[in-house]
Formats: sequence, structure tokens, C-alpha cells
Amino acid sequence: MAVPVFPELWTAVSSPDIDTFRELTAPADGAGAIWAQVTAWDLLLGQWMYLRIRKLGLSPWLMVPLLVLTILLSPFGPLIFLAVRAVRLRRRETPAG
Repeated sequence: MAVPVFPELWTAVSSPDIDTFRELTAPADGAGAIWAQVTAWDLLLGQWMYLRIRKLGLSPWLMVPLLVLTILLSPFGPLIFLAVRAVRLRRRETPAG
């Protein structure tokens, strides 16, 4: 998707400017290239979160809402994940009294 609009994409990422970005997303190919990049980033974040949650010994079912939030509203899923991870790590460090 990025090949047909590579010059415009390169301009948008090498010297970020809102007008350049707006011009890139106007044609369908440009919007598709940006959408593919955003989706790839969300999937990478989701994989990292899933692997970390398994390492922490938490239920994979906890990941269902976190992955949905990550794909649909990217900043919220990782932020909630980081909060859950911090609580879990704090509980591991606290000695049982």
C-alpha cells in the first residue's frame, strides 16, 4: 500500500507537518498506508502486552478487553496494561506478612 505513495509518505515522516500529513491522507492509497502502519503498531503493542501478561502469570482473558482497547483506542489499552503490570509487580515485591 505504501509503494504508490512512497515519496509523499517519506516527505510526511522525514519532515512532519500537519499540512503534509493532511495531503498524504487525502488519497485512498495514502490513508491506507497510514492505516496499515497504525494497525501494525497496535499489533506489535498487543503482542508485547500479551507476552508480558503471560510472564506475570495473569489470565489471558484479561488481555481480551486490553487488546480491544489497544486496537480501537490505542493509547488506552497500553496505559491500562501498564497500570495492571505495575500493580502485579508491586504485589510480587511485597512480602507476605
